[in-house]
Amino acid sequence: MNSPIFQIIRHRSIVFSFLLGSLTTTLSQAQNDTRQLKPIKTIPSALSLDEALEYALQQNANVRVANAEVIRTDYARKKAWAALFPKVDVNGSYNYTLKKQKMFFGGMKFPGMGGNTSETGGTTSEDDAVGIEVGMTHNIQTGIQAGIPIIAPQLWQSLSIKATDVELALEKARSSKIDITAEVRKAYYQALLANEAYRVYKQSYDNAEANYKQIKEKYKRGLVAQYDLLRTEVQMKNLEPNVMQAEQSITLAMKQLKLLLGMSVESPLSLTDSLGTFSSQLYQSYLQTDSLMLQENTTLRQMTLQDKQLRQALTTSKWAFSPTLSLGFVYNYNYMGNELKLDNSKRWIPYSMVNFTLSIPIFNGGTKIQDIRMQQMARQQLQWSRNYAGEQIALSARRLQDQMENAAKRYAVTKDAIASAEKGYEIAALRYKMGESTLVELNDADLALLQARLNHNQSIFDFLNAKTEWDKLAGYLPANAANKQNDNRKK
Repeated sequence: MNSPIFQIIRHRSIVFSFLLGSLTTTLSQAQNDTRQLKPIKTIPSALSLDEALEYALQQNANVRVANAEVIRTDYARKKAWAALFPKVDVNGSYNYTLKKQKMFFGGMKFPGMGGNTSETGGTTSEDDAVGIEVGMTHNIQTGIQAGIPIIAPQLWQSLSIKATDVELALEKARSSKIDITAEVRKAYYQALLANEAYRVYKQSYDNAEANYKQIKEKYKRGLVAQYDLLRTEVQMKNLEPNVMQAEQSITLAMKQLKLLLGMSVESPLSLTDSLGTFSSQLYQSYLQTDSLMLQENTTLRQMTLQDKQLRQALTTSKWAFSPTLSLGFVYNYNYMGNELKLDNSKRWIPYSMVNFTLSIPIFNGGTKIQDIRMQQMARQQLQWSRNYAGEQIALSARRLQDQMENAAKRYAVTKDAIASAEKGYEIAALRYKMGESTLVELNDADLALLQARLNHNQSIFDFLNAKTEWDKLAGYLPANAANKQNDNRKK
């Protein structure tokens, strides 16, 4: 009962406790990582643009998937590092012999084994030889095996690739946040534009309705012709589809924004900002774009990291020509017997060994050489793609700058045009009321005011839309999201 096998069984509770503790720690860490991906806050029913961006970066599905990919890649990195640590296995096996093997000794006969023996040497023909049964009925083997790499340059180099994988996953997560930020800003601006368009069309409709009521009263008193009444009614009716279309545009824009925020499309939501909120910053934002550089462009950064991966992979392929050395250790207990009596300590025979394994690659059909050439060609392809992408990004940056400049100029012009159109409409309304002008002049003044207001709002939207694309190109992230990204990189 004092055999090592029973000592191992007696202390199995220690092994199980250790394994359970490790499993609990691993599951706890996994739960903590998963908890980071869950929604943190409930989205309120009224949002500013900054608040909308904050909630989108927390709850948007694409961002959460990208964050999960960072965690998954970090697990892969830790898994690669585990290859440097000793590998320890506890194993055991049991064999029951149904038919024992026989061993023959090339025609040799032994006294007492049966048959006739020769007087001269005890040798007979092979047909008269008797086999000797070898082995035992019950065979048990249990023990511990351990191994650790001592010299493994290719393995060491592969660890740097895993570290770069984490960097690339972080950059892809950052790219996802940049994309969501741009999409949310565009959707928010689109909803604001729809609101402003509805307000402008509603104002024009209210003006037309007021004119219609006024002319209808004059027509009843015989002060105006029926043509003026019909013309005013047509003017009012023509504006109704625009008002309804503006209402529909608001609904569609809000649904798109809710979808990006991770909300139900049926949830109530209102916007606290307006296009006028951003118009005061229009010139200042435009002037700042000249100082922005494109070093933070996520496409170029990802290509830089991919090139780093290829360089590391190339180095790893070259290290495949280097020898490797590993250390192994084996400690086993064997039991053999025709009867299964485990308490017979004399039957438990231990043996142990330490081994060094040296592997020197000599020739493998040229696969390593071809692998190196593949890595070199892949780097060349990536370099060509990166140069082309850089040219495309520079061209897009120039185009967006021109769009912002054009929108800023249109904003200044339309701002003055609105003031003139409002004054012109007031004069036309007063002149028509006094009978000094025709209804055509009043309708023209109202149409000019409508167009001026729409052009003004469109110029603001066009600038904000181009500025959003520029920020996306420049790799801009809101301050809170950028700080979280830096924290992740430090970890």
